[in-house]
Parts: sequence; structure tokens; C-alpha cells
Amino acid sequence: MSDYNSRKLPVVNLTVNATNGDVDKSIIALGDSVEFTPDSSGIGIVTASIENVKCSVVFDVVKSDPEITVLADDITYGEDLVVIVSADGIVAVNVTVGDETQEVALIEGMASANFTGLAVGDYTVVASFSGDDNFWNATVNATVTVTMANTTIIANDITTGYLSGEPLVATLQDAQGNAISGVEISAVVENISETLLTNENGEVSLNIRSLPMGNYIATFTFAGNENYMESTATANVMIVKEGTIITVSYDSSAKDVVVTLTSAHGLGLSLTPVYLTIEGVDYTLRTNSRGVARLSLADLAPGSYTASISYNGNSRFGSGNTTLDIEI
Repeated sequence: MSDYNSRKLPVVNLTVNATNGDVDKSIIALGDSVEFTPDSSGIGIVTASIENVKCSVVFDVVKSDPEITVLADDITYGEDLVVIVSADGIVAVNVTVGDETQEVALIEGMASANFTGLAVGDYTVVASFSGDDNFWNATVNATVTVTMANTTIIANDITTGYLSGEPLVATLQDAQGNAISGVEISAVVENISETLLTNENGEVSLNIRSLPMGNYIATFTFAGNENYMESTATANVMIVKEGTIITVSYDSSAKDVVVTLTSAHGLGLSLTPVYLTIEGVDYTLRTNSRGVARLSLADLAPGSYTASISYNGNSRFGSGNTTLDIEI
């Protein structure tokens, strides 16, 4: 830069400003450079001035292609697909996976979209931008795969009384421990073989009431389907004599000892002998249809007594005994 007489000027600083954009320096020396960043397409102007001398450069700012990046990792069935989109200068994009499209807003150049319930298969993730005053429209694709999910059957060992009615329960879960409902599981133990449907908790219940006493191995199998891998599990089953409960009370108004004999599951044992000893005298009682037997103590003198009651058990039910203190 020289004056009007073509004499060299001394070192001076110039003031720089811009229209429709910003410059990285507002004060520069002769020979320095500045970087101009436009705000939008159209006309951009950079002006350097000193006192009443100005020099301007005019730019024709045109639209540019946006730089859009899409990131999405493969998932297994049941997981959410998270799509990360990054781009500078763009307000929002549409993200499409399968037949679902979500519009997401970019904050500081980043946005994410979540997709749920995707079936097993390969998908194209499409991030599309319709364009604006500064950027052309653009579309960026990525591919993801939803793979089959692993499954686990939980079947706990069981020890139960013969004809007790307690079922054998198994639970089907995915790799995250979530219940898998509405699918078929085959269950086999000895001569029992059934196909069962899992409930909302992923459970199936196998009726093993008909199994004789003994030890068995139960096998549960899930054959898999279009979304889940197959799995199998075994459980040890032990059928034993069912425990018994002897309940004894004294009916003071009738002067009767009342004995009730039930199974561990509350079934009254009918027409079954129970043995009672009081004051050194042994009695054999037989329960009625409800498992109840009575013995009159009307002949005993007033006083304190202890009654001993026992049941010897049989091929199905275990033995038991108890005592009762009686005040007459």
C-alpha cells in the first residue's frame, strides 16, 4: 500500500470487518492475511481500512454440500438400535430404518435416534437432509444387522412329595435376563411329554403328579425361532414320601382329644390309623373322611395329663408325632 505520491507508507495496522460472515482477525498489519467464514450463501464482503482509506473484497458465497456422518452398530434382537448423526451447520435431519422415520434436531452438530422392536435381518440406515439456504440436499446411508438373540432356560431341581401336585417350573430368558413369552417349550420327564407355552413371565409349569417315587431327569427344550436361538436345560426331580402334619387339640366341652392328620399340602388323610398314649394307656384311632379322629377323656379324673400322638406313615406319606398337654 502506498500514498498518492507513490511513497512507501510506514508500518501501519488496518481495521478489518466483514459483511455476511466473520473474519478471524479484526486488526492486521500490512501483508497479513485474514480468514473469512460466511454466515450464509449470497454476497460476502471483507473490508480493510485505515483512517479514510478502504479496500474491499467481494465474495459470491454459494451453497455447499453438507458433511453428514452416520454411525450405527450391529445389535441382537431385543436391543434398541441407536443411530448417531453428526453434521455442522444443519438444524435437523430425517433418519429412516425400515418403515420408520424420525426427525431429529442437531445440537452442537450431534443428534441421536432410537429404534425399537427390530426383527432379525439386515437394515439400511438412511440420514436425509432436504437442503436449505446454505446447504444442498444430501443423503447418507449406513448398514446394520440385527442378529438372533441367545436364550437360556432356567430349570431348578425339585424334591416333592408323591402326588403332592407341586409342578416343575422352567423359565425362558434372553441374554439380558428378560422373560420370553408366548413361545413353545417341550418338556420331557420319564413317561411325561408335553409342549407348553411360556406365560408373560417366560414360565412353563409341568404337572408331575403322576410320577412314582424315585429320581428322574427332566429336559426342557426351546427349538428357537426367527428371532431367538435354541436352548435346552435339565433338572433333577426327586419324588419322595410326602410329609405329614399332626394337629392336636383338647375340646373341653366334649372332653375329647381331637387329632387332625393332613399331608404337607393340607390334604386330610382319611381312614388312617393314628396312635395316642395317655396315662400309660395306648389307643388306636382312625381318622374320618376329613382326616379327623377323636378320643373321649370323660373317664379321666381332673388333673394334668400329657398325650403322645403318632402316625407310622405308609408307602405314600411319611411318619410323624407330637404331644399335647391337657388340663382336665
